[in-house]
Order: sequence, then C-alpha cells, then structure tokens
Amino acid sequence: ETGIQVLLVLKTSYVLSQIFTSATVWFSGGAGPVECCFQICKTPIDGREIASFHVTDPLCPTSAAVLITKTAEHLCADPKEQWVKMIINFLEKKAP
Repeated sequence: ETGIQVLLVLKTSYVLSQIFTSATVWFSGGAGPVECCFQICKTPIDGREIASFHVTDPLCPTSAAVLITKTAEHLCADPKEQWVKMIINFLEKKAP
C-alpha cells in the first residue's frame, strides 16, 4: 500500500508541475495587462513556424515577445535574444 501511495504522490506532483510549467501566458480580466509571460522559452525556435508576434504590456513583470505559431500556440521569448530579434525582423519585413 505504501508503494501505491508514493506512486500516487509522484504522479500528482508530476501533473501539477506540468500544469504550472506549461502556463507561460496569463490572461486576466479587468484593468490589468491582457497577457503576461511568466516563463521564457530559451530554446531557439524555427522562425518559419512563427506567424506573428507582439510584445507584452509594460505593466507585466517580465518584458517578452509573444511569438504566435501557425498553430496559434503562444510562446514567450526574450526580445533581447539574437534569434528572437531575427524572427521579429523577418516578420516586420514580411508585413504589408
């Protein structure tokens, strides 16, 4: 029985950690920022997968570029990183 309890605790901890680490974007109502990033993607992303981007609100605790993939996934990235700058420059040149 102890082994089952330990397994249940580990599984619950894993699920909760996945929920918290995947919640990179926060949506709120009211007068606060609409979208803030709490986890920044550090791994470079293929720019061809990114459809658009925007920067987070200045009221957010972390400045970030929100990269929106062609499948509508929102990924937060550091706008000071070279790979992020390259994606932003490409998208800005591509825009009409």
